[in-house]
Amino acid sequence: MHPVDDTSAAIAGLQAWLHDHGVALDNFYIRYYGPGEGHGVVAAKDFAKGEHTLDIPFPLTMNVQSAMASDLAPLFAQDNLQLPDDEILALHLMYERQKGDASFWAPFIRSMPQTFDTPIFWPDAVFQELRGTNVALLGSMMRQQIIADYTSIHRPIFQRYPKLFDANALSISDYKWALSVIWSRAFGVVKDGEYLHVLCPAMDMFNHDVHLNVPLDEFVSYDDKTQRLSHRVHTACVAGAPLNISYGPYSNAKLLYSYGFVVPGNPNRGIDFWLNIPPSDPYYNLKKALLDAHPLTRAQTYDFEGTLLGSGVSERLLATVRIILMQENEIVHRNKAFEGQLISRRNELAVYENLILSCRRKLQSFSTTIKQDEDALAAGPSSLFLSCALQVRMEDKRTLQDTVRVLTCWKDYLVAIDDEAAVGEVYPPRDARI
Repeated sequence: MHPVDDTSAAIAGLQAWLHDHGVALDNFYIRYYGPGEGHGVVAAKDFAKGEHTLDIPFPLTMNVQSAMASDLAPLFAQDNLQLPDDEILALHLMYERQKGDASFWAPFIRSMPQTFDTPIFWPDAVFQELRGTNVALLGSMMRQQIIADYTSIHRPIFQRYPKLFDANALSISDYKWALSVIWSRAFGVVKDGEYLHVLCPAMDMFNHDVHLNVPLDEFVSYDDKTQRLSHRVHTACVAGAPLNISYGPYSNAKLLYSYGFVVPGNPNRGIDFWLNIPPSDPYYNLKKALLDAHPLTRAQTYDFEGTLLGSGVSERLLATVRIILMQENEIVHRNKAFEGQLISRRNELAVYENLILSCRRKLQSFSTTIKQDEDALAAGPSSLFLSCALQVRMEDKRTLQDTVRVLTCWKDYLVAIDDEAAVGEVYPPRDARI
């Protein structure tokens, strides 16, 4: 059967299954946009703002609760088996997929992507094009983690429960597939006071619009009384319009890492970047204790939220570097670092200079220039993967360049103030014209 026919059959099967379980199908239809874009949900009629388009009974979803109530219940009842929720859901997915038509969720599972475009699936030659980006760093770590978790957690479970799992048929590819489904298609809801990562049929096909600066809760909600997940339109739309949602204010780096696509013209960007206290610093223990104790700085996250933003630098990173560069006579003013204030004029200038130097070093670590990336993108890359890599690589460089420009402006602005006593009145410099 042709891949398009396979897709049509899977969607027809999903819709029939939803209809059989009480889901009204009059408000929407599912459109296949091709192998590069997948499916999307489209309005079947005009909608006013706030109207419901889709309501899914919770028992049709896959989540930790459905896993605990499934054939796998004896496995999860083992006292010594303590698994994170996503690992439980991955086992649930692999088990139900292995059951084939015998699974209650078979029509839903057949509607899920069988392959993904996220970098952990890329050939090594194309993956190398991401060198220098956090996508490459985290992608490499994730590849290793998947191997380690499959080897230490899932393979032993398959072997221990041969009546549940066919250990010879389930490979690391199945585990990677299950995780990718969860990472790219599940979303969080609160049910009976418990936060659950949920895979929801049809709702997992809503596409992302980078220009919607609206939380996911504005689109999708769960009602404990009706036991249903509901989607409602955020703004009025006409029949035939795509029913898009916002996954979050994500940069192209995050979109590529988690979902396998980029959006040209995406206004969101940011690079996770941190500096550490030199071990030789005589006040290492004090500075580490200060950073570890404050909620602003205790976690050096790599979640693509970004500390270098192009338009500036996050307060988390500024506070961190202020403490790192604090001298003995400035310790008395340490709390100012966490309050968006200067510890001292000297310290603040050192922060900007240090960050400028760090950004320039990171730019120099790339093997190509922005111009070379632009030319390669304009020439038409040989694959979708390479196009995505070029886009992310180029945007990281632009973010670094723009951050250097902003920090230089802040530095010049602060240098121009003659009276140190006046610094507190005009700070922060990001309020200056740039």
